[in-house]
Amino acid sequence: MNSQSVANQVMEELRQTFEQYAQQRHPDRLITRQWKERDEYSKEQRNKGVHALLYRGEIPSNNPGVGMIRVLAYGLIRVHTRDGNGLELEQKELELIEQLKGFSQSDSGALLHINNIVSSLQVECPEGWYMAECEYGPVDLSITPNPWDDGRQFTGDMYVGCAPDIGAAHKDDYLHLLEDDDE
Repeated sequence: MNSQSVANQVMEELRQTFEQYAQQRHPDRLITRQWKERDEYSKEQRNKGVHALLYRGEIPSNNPGVGMIRVLAYGLIRVHTRDGNGLELEQKELELIEQLKGFSQSDSGALLHINNIVSSLQVECPEGWYMAECEYGPVDLSITPNPWDDGRQFTGDMYVGCAPDIGAAHKDDYLHLLEDDDE
């Protein structure tokens, strides 16, 4: 097994997938999993926008090994002007938020569910931010390998049926699941 934890692998896959999505329209936008204070990002990075995806924990399910990852999405943006226009800042925050929402509504981000979003309310202009509480999943969080999975694919015959009679004498009562469409 890989030395990374399962949750770490899932979070890194989420970051990479979001980065691929985000860079279609904003190739210079930073997508990270590392929390930093705002001033630790350069003004140039904040001008372009930053998304940070942070692990917050897990929500188990009734199915062992399957659960949801709790994610805090945190975005930073900066207005380029020195005096900072609050409305312009809000529009840039909304652009970052729309990018996250667009990802969650895409095929690649369909497992990301946004629960709520808050923003800076323009009070720190020219600096802006958003925070979104999210859940990612359901995902396989099992830490032990499946003892029944030896990596081989089933190649035999498999039949299913609804009739209670079983055995070779009732073979025609069953549907063959692996039949080729040509036959």
